[in-house]
Amino acid sequence: MKSTGGLAIAVGFMLAFGGSQVAMAASTTGEWNLRFFNEPGLISGSTIGICFLPDRTFYSTTFSSWSGTWFQKGDRLRFVGETSSGEQTAHFGQFAANSSAAGEYKSNLDAATFNANWPLVKISSVCRAPARSARATGPLSR
Repeated sequence: MKSTGGLAIAVGFMLAFGGSQVAMAASTTGEWNLRFFNEPGLISGSTIGICFLPDRTFYSTTFSSWSGTWFQKGDRLRFVGETSSGEQTAHFGQFAANSSAAGEYKSNLDAATFNANWPLVKISSVCRAPARSARATGPLSR
């Protein structure tokens, strides 16, 4: 009897606080388009292809030599990386649906710091090869 009551309370808590509405990516692995809106003013920036691999690493399909690691906890997504020019990147976001997420970005390159917001949209379960000759200098988000 106690067990059934506890289960009912847990289900009620989940329903009251949106547990049934938590967005989860069907599969984070695959190719996504990452678009930047730069601060201040949320000015439209670059759109970059990114491939999330099952081993929790990623690479860019459009910006050569940008790669890093990622992890997902529930509906939260985090990925950090570095470009060949030394730009260190950090993305923190949340899934809105199976094939989309959004969040915030921060990076630094030399003495400059860049901040942006980003949406992420899944375009394929299969990734293109890493970029080889695409733009590889300057801030990632510009």
